[in-house]
Amino acid sequence: MSAKPRITYFPVRGRAEIIRLTLAAAGVEWEENPVNPEKLGQLKQSGDAPFGQVPLYHEGDFTLAQSNAIARYIARKHHLYGKDDKEAAIIDMIVDGHIDLTNKVIPLLYPSVNKEGIEKFGKETAPVWAGYFEKLLAKNNGGKGWAVGDKLSLADISLYLLVESYELHGFGGSSSAPLLFGLKDRVAAVPSLAAYIKSEKRYPCLLYTSPSPRDRQKS
Repeated sequence: MSAKPRITYFPVRGRAEIIRLTLAAAGVEWEENPVNPEKLGQLKQSGDAPFGQVPLYHEGDFTLAQSNAIARYIARKHHLYGKDDKEAAIIDMIVDGHIDLTNKVIPLLYPSVNKEGIEKFGKETAPVWAGYFEKLLAKNNGGKGWAVGDKLSLADISLYLLVESYELHGFGGSSSAPLLFGLKDRVAAVPSLAAYIKSEKRYPCLLYTSPSPRDRQKS
């Protein structure tokens, strides 16, 4: 029996959550290898973190860095990447769109919280991007099924995380993007995902008023 894959990351959701959700969707059990700033420093010195950062994903002697490269690898391996190259490309487009949106908000959170910037993002940027995803969903079965094709894929998992963050932080968009917010409920109802989402294994979410993972480790 092969060993369970392992995720090396801080004990929070963060950039590792798309990896965890993809594993859960695939029905794969995994182990957590929590790090703190000291352990991260050791990983950097040893060269075990290719880009000097986490998350890392381990399958035996196979190690990957970069959260979305990891999620894509798992999705391909477990048939969560569409039925052909065209569907895979649309999945990539949606995931990369989510990454672009995330990259707009990260500078407002780190190294310090820009509350004014966050509020502006929630009122102005978030609803616009919700509309972008809403239009994409409407092109596939009227937005009543999955984001791409006729089965769950990495795109749905990515959009689940997007909507979850909107709801947790009170960003706008729910009234103008009912298909997007409805998709979240379908993803959450997938048995393997529902089990993980409701489990104690899932770390709590860090809101923008919460301490960062590094600050938590220091306290």
